[in-house]
Amino acid sequence: MPALARPRVGPPPDPASGEAAWDDALAIPELSPRELEIARLVARGYPNKTVAAVLDLSPWTVATYLRRIYMKFGVRCRAAMVRELCRRGLER
Repeated sequence: MPALARPRVGPPPDPASGEAAWDDALAIPELSPRELEIARLVARGYPNKTVAAVLDLSPWTVATYLRRIYMKFGVRCRAAMVRELCRRGLER
């Protein structure tokens, strides 16, 4: 399992000075279109079996996608994933 990046310490970068917003190593990974689709269905309250049926996937595949989403968001449960999805404005 990859190590989580440490949070950036110090004041936020100043874009006017040309300083990069984030180091590449600290960038937040983006969700793939399929991960986003699954995350949105879960955010609506659907269980894995329903998400799997809607997307014509195995429930095991949905669970795998959720684990990857949790890793990318740095969370451990569905509720925290939904909170992070909303915080990033991706819940639609």
